[in-house]
Formats: sequence, structure tokens, C-alpha cells
Amino acid sequence: MNKLNKAAQVSLQGEAVLQAKRSNLMVIKSKIKGKKKHVNKPTSVKYKKYTIEGGKITKKARSCPRCGPGIFLSVGKGRSYCGRCHFTEFEKKEVEPKLESN
Repeated sequence: MNKLNKAAQVSLQGEAVLQAKRSNLMVIKSKIKGKKKHVNKPTSVKYKKYTIEGGKITKKARSCPRCGPGIFLSVGKGRSYCGRCHFTEFEKKEVEPKLESN
């Protein structure tokens, strides 16, 4: 009889723990629901891609050959990439010819 009481107490405690977890989840979900705060995207920084030298405007960055002027290539490690048309250009590696020694 003593074992049955312990088993019943354990099952009641288990149910109480599950109910507590469910109530915590409901509290967390209620914080998530509702209208989300609007976050503005950063503005374009195209004005940093040009310089004015002696009354002439010159480009600092290279423009995309597919998209045309106004769309610039981002420069990464050993390559240039266009985010609009996904054009990728890799830098050429200089390979020295191997001399065979007989």
C-alpha cells in the first residue's frame, strides 16, 4: 500500500510539473504574439563610391559588366561579385611554369 501511495504522489508531481511548463510556454508565446516592431534597412552608400577631382567625377569601384553603370561590384577575397545579377569574377593567379630537371 505504501508503494502505491508513492507512485500516486510521483504521478501527481509529474502532472504538476507538466502544467507548470505549459503555463510558462503560454507566457512566452504571449510575449511573441502581436505586431512586430518595424526596423528600417540601412540606406545606400553609393555616394562613397565616387570622388570629385578637379571638377570631374570619377568612380572608385568597378561597375558590373552585365548590369551597367550604377551597379557596383563588391570586392571580396580574390573575387568581385554583383549582388543584383550574381556575376562573379575571380582574380587571375600568376602561375610560374615548372622546369623539368633531368
